[in-house]
Amino acid sequence: MGSTMLYYLNLSSNQFEGPLPSLPHNLRIIDFSNNFFTGVLPNIVLPQIEYLFLSNNDIGGHIPSALCESTFLIVLDLSNNNLSGEIPECIGKSQEYLSVIDVSANNLVGRIPDSLCSSKYISLLKFNSNGFSGEFPSLQNCTGLVILDLGYNKFSGIIPFWIGKSLTLLMVLQLRSNTFSGSIPEQIAQLGSLQVLDLSSNNLSGPLPRSFGNFSWKALKEGRIDRINNISSYYSVSISLDIKGEELTIWKILYLFESIDLSNNNLSGEIPDEITDLQTQQYLNLSRNNLIGRIPEKIGKMQSLESLDLAMNKLSGNIPQSLSALTSLSHLNLSYNNLSGVIPTGNQLQTLDDPSIYIGNPYLCGPPSTRNCSANEINYEDNEGPKDKFEWLWIYFGVVLGYLFGLAVFCGVLLLNNAWRNAYFSMIDIVIQFSG
Repeated sequence: MGSTMLYYLNLSSNQFEGPLPSLPHNLRIIDFSNNFFTGVLPNIVLPQIEYLFLSNNDIGGHIPSALCESTFLIVLDLSNNNLSGEIPECIGKSQEYLSVIDVSANNLVGRIPDSLCSSKYISLLKFNSNGFSGEFPSLQNCTGLVILDLGYNKFSGIIPFWIGKSLTLLMVLQLRSNTFSGSIPEQIAQLGSLQVLDLSSNNLSGPLPRSFGNFSWKALKEGRIDRINNISSYYSVSISLDIKGEELTIWKILYLFESIDLSNNNLSGEIPDEITDLQTQQYLNLSRNNLIGRIPEKIGKMQSLESLDLAMNKLSGNIPQSLSALTSLSHLNLSYNNLSGVIPTGNQLQTLDDPSIYIGNPYLCGPPSTRNCSANEINYEDNEGPKDKFEWLWIYFGVVLGYLFGLAVFCGVLLLNNAWRNAYFSMIDIVIQFSG
């Protein structure tokens, strides 16, 4: 390719294969995505490049340090390749316009360099599905960050509290399938623009923060669409979410989704009532934890809820009748808890007639379960015997009263009947003689 006037080269979505061709240095936009290119990235300087799209190929090797010399770079998309090694420490240092870095679905390792936040325009960082490790990367200076995806890596340590103070524009935070530990920081609730929070499949412990009810999600944020559209003007924004038990990729309508997924951790304590204040929340997954107590009575306030998964916890008590008020609910899983009583009916619950929704709760009764609700089966707690000291006092009083009544009847008979009295005392004499 010898043309000196070529600025934009788009060969995307074809069936090109083999190594990447040599490229003129004056190119500003290169799009070779969705092909079958192989080989390695050439370690050449492209001083004018602004947009580099090489996703969905079979390119291997390391990310060349020569990319650091591309000072006008705005978008770097190397996702879905076979790249290995570490991200060069120099990436971002001299690239003041850098906005998007997507290296997801490769074989990259090591840590995330601090230099990435040198650009004040950084809005999207996708490092998911690699082998990155170490503690949560130092991204405090990425104050314009909108989407952060660190999922499916080997990150460890705690989730830092500064997220809520520094990343105030964050709309998507995905940390799933790592080994983060410790508690969920209360400061996350300060992320007023957050609409997707995925902390699933880690080693998080402790209670659910009550501050979750303070999320401003219930008032649709002005500027939410603008932020996504700003990125979408030069990059196709997408994220993968676990929706109703299936992993789906969300594209252009990302700004419409509101989801919390804290499943498969070691969270404990009760579900705070404050979580029901999230009235525009669509997807809530708290399954596979150690949560106890009751399902919040006001769960019916979450009018936009489409999917609710509380399976495999230690929840107890009755299922709130207000659950039937969730007219948008299309996916429900309450299996393998200690729930009891009658399964509520009415409205949307009439359509959720799969018995597996409630399986593993032996004290639930009524359809769609196979257990009938007889008078002594409505609540298993009724079969556990007396519940307080007053019931026990009545039992003791009844036993003593019965004993005294029986003794009084016996003594009365002896006093009123001479024959019985003589026979009784004669038998006593005989017993004494034999025992002597």
